[in-house]
Amino acid sequence: KVIVSEVEYSVRKTHGSSGTGNSFVIDAHGTIKNIGDVDVKKVVVTGYCKSCTLAFTSQKWFTSDCDKMPNQKDVISYLSVGAEEKFSFEEIALYITHETVQPEDMPEEIEIVIESFGVVE
Repeated sequence: KVIVSEVEYSVRKTHGSSGTGNSFVIDAHGTIKNIGDVDVKKVVVTGYCKSCTLAFTSQKWFTSDCDKMPNQKDVISYLSVGAEEKFSFEEIALYITHETVQPEDMPEEIEIVIESFGVVE
């Protein structure tokens, strides 16, 4: 069994200049821990924004329901019993605005998920 033991979010500006609009994304980094009784491999960690809209919308946090790109997940190659490992990935959610400052509010429902892993035989 693998759990997320620690997570932090940050907002990062990805594009923009005065007068043209700006885009921001939410990135995540943290720690996962193997609390099971077997070693695991190829642990895929990613994030979802449950309170974001699924449509490209100005001045609202949005996301897509497409498959995750490589930068939107992290793969931990090996995690032994009791071990912890750091993860990080980008673009849980996106925000487009004509304002020059980043949005103050984070989405309410962000979830970090262990998508899959293999058991070491």
